[in-house]
Amino acid sequence: ANDHQRPEEEKRKRNNAHKLARLTEVVAAGRARIGLVTYKATEEEISDMLPANVTTGHFNATRGQNLWEDTDAFIIAGRPQPSEDETEWLAEALFWKDPVEIKQGRFGDTASSYVSREGEVDTEAVAHPDPIVEAVRWQICEGELIQNFARPRPIRRGADRPVEILILTNVPLALPVDHLTTWDELVPDRLDLAAARGVMLDNNADRASAYPDLFKNTKAAKNARYAHGARRGLFPYNRLLIGEKAPPPTEVHYQIAGKGQKQTTAYYRHEQVADIRAWLTEKLGAVTVFEVVGAEPTPSETPISEEIPPASPDVPQDNDPYDGGVLTDDLVRQIRVMLRGSGLNQAQMAARIGISRPQLTNALAQRFGLGGAPARELMEFLAAPPPTIQPALF
Repeated sequence: ANDHQRPEEEKRKRNNAHKLARLTEVVAAGRARIGLVTYKATEEEISDMLPANVTTGHFNATRGQNLWEDTDAFIIAGRPQPSEDETEWLAEALFWKDPVEIKQGRFGDTASSYVSREGEVDTEAVAHPDPIVEAVRWQICEGELIQNFARPRPIRRGADRPVEILILTNVPLALPVDHLTTWDELVPDRLDLAAARGVMLDNNADRASAYPDLFKNTKAAKNARYAHGARRGLFPYNRLLIGEKAPPPTEVHYQIAGKGQKQTTAYYRHEQVADIRAWLTEKLGAVTVFEVVGAEPTPSETPISEEIPPASPDVPQDNDPYDGGVLTDDLVRQIRVMLRGSGLNQAQMAARIGISRPQLTNALAQRFGLGGAPARELMEFLAAPPPTIQPALF
C-alpha cells in the first residue's frame, strides 16, 4: 500500500511547490526584492521557476543572515516538523542526565489560537504529551518559524521601510497577524499570474497568444476566465492589476492587423511594461489601432524591479573596469535587465558563468563579490548576451 501512496504524496508535494512558485511570482511582481524561505527540497524544485528579484533560503540554514533585510516582502512557507521518533531521540540525547524519564508518545492536538488584529481565533496545534519532548519539538518547529520571521529585520524598520510578511503554515505562532486566510484562497490562478506579469488582455485569443505557458489555446484562456470568476467573483479585469497599495493600471484600446480582428482592451502597469505598444506588437503582431485611455503615464526613470540601493563604500564605482569583487550598480542593473529580456532565470545564468544560484543572488545583492574566473565569464556573457525574447515584465 505504501508503494502506491508514495508517488501520490510526492506528486502532491510537487504540486504544492509549484503553487508556491506561482504565488511567489505574483508577490514579486512590481517589487524591487522579495525573500522566500521554505524546505530545502522545495527551494531546489522551484528555483528555476522564480523571478530574478527573489532571494531564497531554506529552514535551518538562515540564522545570522542578513540577505533579506532590504526586501519589500518576505514569504515563509511550510513548517520544519520532525517525526515523533526523531524528536524523542533528540530529547533523550539532550537531556540524558535529567532524572525524569522521557515518555514516548504520539503527537496530538492541543487547544491554541491565532493572535489576529481581527480578534483571537481558536484553533488546534500539534503537541507531544511529554513536556521535555514537546519543548524540543517547539524549538525545532515554532522556534524556527519565529526566527525566520525576523530575517527581514521587521523590528528595525521605520514607517518608510515597511515589509509585508506572509507566513504560509497552519502553525499558530505568538505573533500578531493582520489577516488570516487559507492556502486555497491565497494561491493564484492563471489569470492572476497573467495580471502579475504586467498586462491583462480582455480578448481570450490574445491572452492565449501572449501567455502560451499559461493558456495552451483560446478555449483554455476562456475557461480560465470563467474559473476565475467562479473562484473570486466576476469583476473587471483592471481590478486584477490593483494591489492594496498599487496605483491603478492604464487602459488601452487596440486592434491587431488581420482579417476579422476587432478592437479590444488591455490593462497594463507601466512600472512593469514601459512600452505597451511594443509589448503588444511583440506578443500579438502588428497593431493597427492603438489608443491610451486618459493621459499616458510617464514611466519612472528606473523600473521598480531595477531599483538599486545607494552603493556602499565597498562597492566599486561604475567607471572602474570590473575584474572581480563586488558588482557595480551598473552591472547589477545590466544583469537584471538582461535576465528579464532574455527569459533566462538566475539558475540558468549562474550555470553559464560557473557559480551556483545562491552565489549569483548574493552577488546581485552586492553582499559578496565574484572571483576571477566567474568575473571573466560574466563579462564575456554580458558582451554577447542571448537575444531578447520578451519585454521586461518583472
